[in-house]
This record gives sequence, structure tokens and C-alpha cells, in this order.
Amino acid sequence: GQRVNELAQLSPAELVVRVREAYGLTWGELAAAMNRSERMMRKVARGETSGEAYRAALTELHAAGSSGGAIAAPQ
Repeated sequence: GQRVNELAQLSPAELVVRVREAYGLTWGELAAAMNRSERMMRKVARGETSGEAYRAALTELHAAGSSGGAIAAPQ
């Protein structure tokens, strides 16, 4: 739908920020959800690495978290 198209326009750095803001994730929680290091996620967010390899996973995380609550915040 339109939302997916909108996400496709974003850079991986913007996607990292959107996902963290949308779900209130810490850097550690985002890194765990992506199965990557916190350092790598911060580098993507700062644009120090392109992050293109993570685009699909970030888009999926954003979409899944918004509809089915696939991203559960730790208690």
C-alpha cells in the first residue's frame, strides 16, 4: 500500500530513526530486533554506512511492529 511506498522513499538512516521513534526502542532493542550490534545500528542512523543491506529488514520491522505488535518491548 501507500505506507510501504512511503517507507521505500526513506534512507536506511531515516528508517532506523522512524522505527525507534514509532516503537520507543532503545538502541539495544533495535539492534537485538535486527540481529546486529548496537554500534552498527548507530552507524546506519548517522549515515556512516549506507545501511542498504538492512533496508528490507528495517522496512519489515516497521510494518510488522505497526500492525501486529511483532515488536514487544521487554518488561
